[in-house]
Amino acid sequence: MRKLFLAMIFATQPALAQVDCAQVGELSENIMTMRQAGVPIQQALKTLETVSPQSEAAYMAVDLAKNIILVAYHIVTGK
Repeated sequence: MRKLFLAMIFATQPALAQVDCAQVGELSENIMTMRQAGVPIQQALKTLETVSPQSEAAYMAVDLAKNIILVAYHIVTGK
């Protein structure tokens, strides 16, 4: 299941295939833990609003986190 989840993320963000898989796995696990604990999607996404990316890599990381949240909460935008 985790491999399928990561494959879905990388399919939406092919340039992110270079990132550290362990970090992406940990991020995904934390997001799924939040979802399973009943944290509303609005609250999960609101945490990203506090991040101000200063580089292209940081921007991509925030975008990746947003996509992981959307997939974890089963909201696929079709982009």
